[in-house]
Amino acid sequence: DNSSFKESNFIDFNSYDLSGRTFVNEHGITYFLRFVDCNDYRTDVNFGYNYIGTDFANGEEDFDKLWEALDNEFYALLDNMTLVVDGEEYSSVQASSTWCDAKGEIGPENQCYIEAEYPSISFEASTHISLVYNGTEIVIK
Repeated sequence: DNSSFKESNFIDFNSYDLSGRTFVNEHGITYFLRFVDCNDYRTDVNFGYNYIGTDFANGEEDFDKLWEALDNEFYALLDNMTLVVDGEEYSSVQASSTWCDAKGEIGPENQCYIEAEYPSISFEASTHISLVYNGTEIVIK
């Protein structure tokens, strides 16, 4: 019975070019928005990034050696990133841990993925939804 499951609003940004959907932190890591999933329980925001060649990595390429520090970089980004829905700001409530596709099984080799969770929002009823980090805005709707 499909009435048991609530539909979500899944917005896939993977087919878009990167312009207008990236944040760059102070250590040179570029996070790009992959998708947003708004449902009755939460709003999931998924980012991809690559740390190799950044000031942060300082020449290190082994993910296992940087994994915990990479998570902390993203958590610091979240401290300054808000979900803005029709002028109302929301902070993240939790975040996942980084997964790195070292072998390039689902995308580019060494591409990393991480997700933040925000409170549930009414996607359909909202007129403007965006993510804002240090004055940079990614428009979702």
